[in-house]
Amino acid sequence: MKMKNSLRLCVLLLLTAAVLFTAASAETPPATGIPEALMNQLRETGDADDVADSLLLPDAAGRQWCVIVTGFGNLSAYILEDGNWSNWREGPTVFSAEDIRIVRHTAGKAGQDGVIRDDDLGFDIVSESLDARMSYHWNGEDFALAGWRNGQSWPGNVVVTDHSLRYQPDNGGKTQEVSISKEQKAALEWFDDLPYMPEEASAREGLDREKAEQAYPGWTLRRYVLAPDGTQAETGYTKVEDGMLYIRRSVFHSDAETETTDLLPVPVTATFRQRMETENFDSLADVSGYGDTFLVPDAIDTQIIPVKGTVLQNEILEHALICLTEDKGVLRIAAAEPDGMGGWKIRTTKPIPASFTLDLFHNGDHAVQFGNDEDFECAFTRNIHGEWTLAWVMGKENQYDVTWFGVKGYDDEGETVRDYGTLPGSDLFEFEYERIPKTLQEAVKALDRSGWAVVNNENPGDRLHLREKPNKDGKAIGKFYNGTPVQIRETSGEWVLVDIGKNQTLTGWMMKKYLATGEKMSRVDPAFPYRDLLPEYIGSARYADIYKSLAVSELTGTETIAGIYENRKQSSWIVINDEGDVSYVPVEWYGDGNG
Repeated sequence: MKMKNSLRLCVLLLLTAAVLFTAASAETPPATGIPEALMNQLRETGDADDVADSLLLPDAAGRQWCVIVTGFGNLSAYILEDGNWSNWREGPTVFSAEDIRIVRHTAGKAGQDGVIRDDDLGFDIVSESLDARMSYHWNGEDFALAGWRNGQSWPGNVVVTDHSLRYQPDNGGKTQEVSISKEQKAALEWFDDLPYMPEEASAREGLDREKAEQAYPGWTLRRYVLAPDGTQAETGYTKVEDGMLYIRRSVFHSDAETETTDLLPVPVTATFRQRMETENFDSLADVSGYGDTFLVPDAIDTQIIPVKGTVLQNEILEHALICLTEDKGVLRIAAAEPDGMGGWKIRTTKPIPASFTLDLFHNGDHAVQFGNDEDFECAFTRNIHGEWTLAWVMGKENQYDVTWFGVKGYDDEGETVRDYGTLPGSDLFEFEYERIPKTLQEAVKALDRSGWAVVNNENPGDRLHLREKPNKDGKAIGKFYNGTPVQIRETSGEWVLVDIGKNQTLTGWMMKKYLATGEKMSRVDPAFPYRDLLPEYIGSARYADIYKSLAVSELTGTETIAGIYENRKQSSWIVINDEGDVSYVPVEWYGDGNG
């Protein structure tokens, strides 16, 4: 009996030891070669469990480094200074793989890229399953990217030299060398953003600063910012002619057409023009579009543009000079635009609260955005008719958009709210903070619904005819889906004359019984077909008539398909943009979708 008890005790002790060993093993990270002091730091930050591999190595000065890569592909470097490990840098992200590991370079021996290095102060991050590699080597200041491989995208190795990228194919083919600028080289960091193929690198050559300087003869490059991924460059240019300052902003892409915006030419003083010749331009003006255009008070020629009061903020947009002014303690926003007769017209708002400022960082080239830092901000945009209308309001509780047909936003449950009518005070120069609705609910209540209606077919799959005459024999000039807003001009029996879109763009007759009015409008579910504009047609001209005789700006792909026009020769979608501009687009320009 004692022997049985002894055996039971031994088994129990062995089981207990096994459990304790398993628990201890689960808490102990795998052996990585990371010094204990650094491992303790990683445990404190919660990063210890993510370590996939590490490498200890010195630099040319004998300082100790520890390079760590996680299974997610995050690369970190730590340096030992004065007995403490400090984080030299986080990133870049290389690639995520279960078999990711670090391989140290060997002095005098060719690496996987065929390069023979004089020392072993470098390493590769490799994954055999992905056929991927990123190489780093000490350059005297840091472990810099020395090359890479992404065999799944291009079968070969890429070596980074001082001034070029050397593409070496696996098949023994001809090595291709693509020149690279200092800025482009600095952008080679994230694995997913690297130019895997020589064609990609060649496309990025066109983004170099030198190429940007030569892009527009007669213009001076004032700003050049290469994107972190190296695939686009934001630029700003100026020139002065006849006392006018011209500003051009361009975004150059490696894989797309250049985007260019010419801002409104503005008259500047002789003093400012002289200072441009002798002083650093960046201390005088900012062409980025993210702040005040003029940084000195003597820039705008107020003899030509008589802005009243002190200019506190300013920005040149595509069609106007916008200023926040103070006159006798009263703040106003002034918009200066050419009057079409060689002069300038200046329109000012009513007084705005003293706490308001212009948001010059977010407003873009066509909007005036302003408010306070606490609970209110709004934006007014300029449409093609020269009107500055309210675009959106962001209050303390929620936000709503103001459209040509009314307002839209989201309720507390996240459901879309779309209501119809005219919102009073939607003109910039009639803006009154006390009267403007601060919430979506207030905006809906404030709508003036008189004169508005919405297409409301009994069968949501039907479309309501728009006719030239108030009878069923009248020529159809379009068929419209449920939810299309219209404005009623007159009534003739069972027919109503309506405008579709803003500024009487499209006019015709509809049957009154298929239109909802008043509060019933908000209960109509829109039945617009959702189709994507094909990429090759984005930016194409929009036409205000079926005969393509009047082009009105460009297609963006964000327009709403409200109806269709069909005849024996062609079919065109009738689309409406956010400003209420109606245009006709061939149906074949859109891809498949619902509806």
